[in-house]
Amino acid sequence: MHSISQGIISGITGGSFETSFVSAMVSSVVSSGVQLGGVAAGIGESSATTILFGTASGAIAAKLTNGNVWQGAAVGFFVSALNHGAHQMIQKDPIKKYWDTNGDNKLNKSEADNHWLNGNGEPITVDNRFIDWSGLNVEKLKALKIGGTYAIETHEAFIHLKYETAATYGGTSFIKTGVNTIEVQDQMYHYNYRNNNSIKNIIRNIMTRVGLPVGQRAGTGALYSGTDYKIHYENRSIKISDLK
Repeated sequence: MHSISQGIISGITGGSFETSFVSAMVSSVVSSGVQLGGVAAGIGESSATTILFGTASGAIAAKLTNGNVWQGAAVGFFVSALNHGAHQMIQKDPIKKYWDTNGDNKLNKSEADNHWLNGNGEPITVDNRFIDWSGLNVEKLKALKIGGTYAIETHEAFIHLKYETAATYGGTSFIKTGVNTIEVQDQMYHYNYRNNNSIKNIIRNIMTRVGLPVGQRAGTGALYSGTDYKIHYENRSIKISDLK
């Protein structure tokens, strides 16, 4: 598609269709290769490097086809800059953020607490595919009507879910979207207490107090508390049949 579009544009503007066609094709392939190579090598993606190689390969392709080198370079630049480079800049992984201190794409309790203490309330996005929801009440979910909401209380989460899931995502809600599917709902990460008017709330408040993190300002020793923030989910859907 790059080859055809650049070839047509070149033809309309008085340039060589063949030169632009080949230069665009080579530049696109090289640009993709640079991106994939950077990721595979563990050095990440670089828009500048992609554009450099895309432009150079376009010029070389034009030279090899006896075309105008500058025309080939221009085609290579536009293909790599306006497509590959732009995609790198605007399609960065929205899930892996600075809160992911160990780089495993998962939000664990220590990372969630660290963001609560130091994130100034900035919302984060997590990938639901990496969360282990096994232990949710399958029978309740099957009996729930489509469109209905199921919420697992914090104290229930610690009983039925694995510790890391319960400690990080306790109190999560789900909406049933199909016979065999539910979707996790965005939630606030907080350490708010409830009124001690029931055994359930008392247990929850005790667990909240035990898990409450406290920061200590470097050089002063002063203690400080955190700021609540929103957790957004990507890939929200969960198959009920996958829960055990």
